[in-house]
Amino acid sequence: MPVLQAKADNDISPNCIIIYSLQRNAEQYFVHEVTQLSEQLKRQNIYLIDLNNWYNDAPYLRVSGRERSLLREQFQLLANINQAIVLNSSGQEISRHIGSVTLVNAIMNCAN
Repeated sequence: MPVLQAKADNDISPNCIIIYSLQRNAEQYFVHEVTQLSEQLKRQNIYLIDLNNWYNDAPYLRVSGRERSLLREQFQLLANINQAIVLNSSGQEISRHIGSVTLVNAIMNCAN
């Protein structure tokens, strides 16, 4: 998984990465969850990648437009469907959520 490996450096070695693509209403709810659970994300060393919006501060990983496109293609995350995947520290997909996507469920997958 070259895109995510390129993001890992000495300071960032996530236990989990949650990559998501959400439509507007689901996005608003998810971002609210991120705000509410930011300490939990930090404690568990979980980072996020939003394929539709540009966030550069923790807990988000900074990715370019090209990297977003490659991730969307690699993990088959269509833009018009609410979806999220959870990757372990090795970059392997450990869960996929389609339709109803909540940060709480994704965090629980990271703990397993």
